[in-house]
Amino acid sequence: MAKEPNTYHHIVPQCYLKNFAVKGKSDFVYVYDKVQNKSYTKAIKDIAGIDDFYTISPEFNDGTFDSKVIETSYLAGDVEGKYSKVLNETIESIKNGSQITDNLKMGLAIHIAIQFLRTKEVREKDEQSLNDFLPDFIELFKEGLSLEKKDPKIAELNISYKYDSAMHHFRSSFGNEEIINIFAGQLASNYWNFYYSTTPVFYTSHFPIVVSPHVPNARPLCLGLTQYGAELSFPISPNIVLVIWEKDYFKEKASTDGNIVVATDEDIRKYNWMRYLYAEQVYSHTNDFSALDFIYKLNGKHEFFKYK
Repeated sequence: MAKEPNTYHHIVPQCYLKNFAVKGKSDFVYVYDKVQNKSYTKAIKDIAGIDDFYTISPEFNDGTFDSKVIETSYLAGDVEGKYSKVLNETIESIKNGSQITDNLKMGLAIHIAIQFLRTKEVREKDEQSLNDFLPDFIELFKEGLSLEKKDPKIAELNISYKYDSAMHHFRSSFGNEEIINIFAGQLASNYWNFYYSTTPVFYTSHFPIVVSPHVPNARPLCLGLTQYGAELSFPISPNIVLVIWEKDYFKEKASTDGNIVVATDEDIRKYNWMRYLYAEQVYSHTNDFSALDFIYKLNGKHEFFKYK
């Protein structure tokens, strides 16, 4: 049965996924499903999304705005057009062997921040923190007000709280301009390399931006994206992976900042492995998942890491 219009919301937008797609009547990618342990093809319009993920619930909508405004106006209507342009300009620069300009670097950093923050994994982490904090805050508030008013009954009140997941997620992260600018500024100030392969070998997934930490228990600046010792990787096409090195730990990368690096077989395995670890489904331009099949045969299971 076909989905109703605007109900399937892409956590990873089609303007990004199309760079990995095989062109046809309906652009598609090869999917490796770790849960089912099999591969198949699927149209990009039907992957990396969740029904009504960005829809504001009726309980928090007084009827003065469209409940799908985050998806239709902000993401599809504004952000994703700019995202597509930045991605295309970056890919063309790399193909031509040119370093990206500072303006393009900052533009890409902004969209890396938005892409990371709009995901299900970040929403779940944020809601867990909120649900851990609010009950204790309410209890402290009641006790304080009880003492101030000299009324012990106030401390005994049963006070609950409600919030809309989509609205809170939007306002506290990917729709918050101040937060986006902080993330983007930190990302752009680090050292960037573009690992390039002449053949389409890099995977992506529904959680495409991954950090490999090199220092245990580092303070998770920008939710870990720019923490001390962070090695952030983000495939922007089947031929290109952007790697951002945290500048204070990887001082030696200063001399190569902005460079295009020919990807070795080891680089390809490493960055594909990072996509594999944090995803239930991996997406590829080609139907070559032999490395993932080998992992399964070797371990008798697939690895599943969770963003923390």
